[in-house]
Amino acid sequence: MSGYLDIYRGAAQTWECDQMGHLNVQFYTGKATEGMGHLRAAFGMTPGYIRETGRTFVAVRSLTRYLRELRAGDILSISAAVQAVGDKTVEIVAEVTNDGTGETAATMEITSVHFDLNARRAAAWPDDMRARIEGMITPRRDTPRTQSTGKPSVPLSGTAYAEPFQTYLGTVMPWQCDEFGHLSARFYIDAVTNAIGHLKNRIGLIGETARRNHWGTAGLEYDTHFLAELREGELVRVTSGLIEVGAKTMRFAHLIENAETGRLAARVEIVSCMLDLRKRKSFPIPEIARQKANALIIPWPPVDTRKAAAD
Repeated sequence: MSGYLDIYRGAAQTWECDQMGHLNVQFYTGKATEGMGHLRAAFGMTPGYIRETGRTFVAVRSLTRYLRELRAGDILSISAAVQAVGDKTVEIVAEVTNDGTGETAATMEITSVHFDLNARRAAAWPDDMRARIEGMITPRRDTPRTQSTGKPSVPLSGTAYAEPFQTYLGTVMPWQCDEFGHLSARFYIDAVTNAIGHLKNRIGLIGETARRNHWGTAGLEYDTHFLAELREGELVRVTSGLIEVGAKTMRFAHLIENAETGRLAARVEIVSCMLDLRKRKSFPIPEIARQKANALIIPWPPVDTRKAAAD
């Protein structure tokens, strides 16, 4: 069996939309996460199989490109296809479609690993399941927009790097965890959406000036690397900074840590544009915000990632 599989069907609810008037990014991730159960079942990983064997797959990286807004009341569906399979990994592409217009609202490239829920680590695919997944490999049916994330940060000439600053503190609650016993992917993004406000405040994009001028922002690309599990009751801290400031876009950086141990649980790189909340169009970054943003450029990728690459 090959081809794109329907894995989710639903709608953008009012309570899922943010102050920008569109579906908040965490719910793209959340709806795709809901749908992955159907893809697992197509692999042979039914709920019964997972309970019996203690094996599933979990995401270790997700690259999401947001192409068009979804507003409250829009109906949507998600389809997914296998792109490649390795000894322990599977590469998946997913498309979020506005079913009212037929337009693609977002695409996701997801790397997942076969995961042993008892040992809490990646494991090799069973031979029969890997063969089944290989039979599902399907050519991608779109031409993806060029990736904007992934490049290192460079401060302005004569300017030193800034330090990431604290933008979020929280605790992993039981209702934020999925059936596999760890923080669901949606809530990593939820932590970041909470952190962004404190980052934008440092830049001058929150407050009376922003409201008077109808300034907003919109995510264009989220590149998330899930590095370690966060489990119920653990303390979470996010520190943030800037990577790059362009004409209309900024690259934000967020480091999600276990606040007790200091272990890095995820890193999230975001490309956002300025959004005129009346015209629903992008516009150049205001100069006052640009100056403040340039002063917040931090070393990226993080030091521990550089060390791992060197090793």
